[in-house]
Amino acid sequence: MLKKQNILSIFLLLVMAICMTDVMADLILNDKPKIKAKPKTVLMKPTSGSSAIPVTDNGSIQSTAKPQSNSFITKGNLLEHSKPSSYQQLVSSVKVDFNQSLNEKIEVTDDMSAMIKKCEDGCISRINGKYGKQVVFTPGTPEVAIKYRINGSGFGNTKGQVYLTGPFSNRPNLRADTWSDIEIIAYFEGNYKGELDHEEVGLVVIPANGKNIVSPATSKFVAQRVKTTLTYEQLKKSFRGDVDAEFTKLADGRLYISSGAHKLTYPKHGIEREHRDVFNFDNLKPGFEAIYASMEIPSTYKRIDKNDACRTKEFGWGSADFHFEGKHIVIARPMNLEWKTDEDCPFGAGRYYSSSANKIEVIVEGPAGVEPYQ
Repeated sequence: MLKKQNILSIFLLLVMAICMTDVMADLILNDKPKIKAKPKTVLMKPTSGSSAIPVTDNGSIQSTAKPQSNSFITKGNLLEHSKPSSYQQLVSSVKVDFNQSLNEKIEVTDDMSAMIKKCEDGCISRINGKYGKQVVFTPGTPEVAIKYRINGSGFGNTKGQVYLTGPFSNRPNLRADTWSDIEIIAYFEGNYKGELDHEEVGLVVIPANGKNIVSPATSKFVAQRVKTTLTYEQLKKSFRGDVDAEFTKLADGRLYISSGAHKLTYPKHGIEREHRDVFNFDNLKPGFEAIYASMEIPSTYKRIDKNDACRTKEFGWGSADFHFEGKHIVIARPMNLEWKTDEDCPFGAGRYYSSSANKIEVIVEGPAGVEPYQ
């Protein structure tokens, strides 16, 4: 009997020890600092033809770039950002191709004779030293035409016609300068406008004998580019603002984004933070891109002397900047607080919040003679 009591006592002690172990483990775990949940990210509903823009659960635009820290900031000036023109790089490349091709001497060797015999009806072998998908056609500027060196056979020695074939609304003609049976120098002049960029483009040479000589329709056409300053009505189509943000045109013509600009006895939930807006250019026609933007983003951090009539204090939360991000322009606006503590102030004591971007200008580059927006 005594042995049974001893066994039972030992069993109860074991059960109590296990329970105490669980309690201690729970205390240790609960004593660890709790990890705050990350702000929920949702997608702002896009307009037709545009991509969704990430926003946080308080409604502010979320940039995919590294966020700047929230801090007091100093008064800002006019901000400007620009991107290099991809079209100018293309034009430079085509000019280099033409000049390099001139260094290639075309002699009627045995191999050339064999090629000529093979395409007795005529053929195009190279354009600016390239062929097929490597070839890009583009008009020059109104002042300077783009030159193309066309090599092949069967062109004859009398000038004929040269033009492009493809999905054009108006046929682009090249002006022939020099002409021989194996080489043509032609100019693509800058008065050709009103077309978007095209794929599946070929070159057609019509000799004096009237027989068409056509290159494969595998080349590209890149339209002449012009710069256009977007109007208020156009930019409205791309504006995706932060919570309560308004995009307006002032009486003097300035384009203006604002949030707040009103009196609050107590700070509105989430207002004391950086505000973000986006100009989303997914709805531009193909070939158009924003290359320049400028704006003023006011920011304050000052304390007016207590002897002033209103004894005003001003603060700012957030960064004052903007940047290009893919096809978009992302704007960071600080929320500025003017805290009036004297009842003699014109609007009475209280907190006055405002956040804005002023004198907004955006320039896009795209095909000449075409409206930027779809």
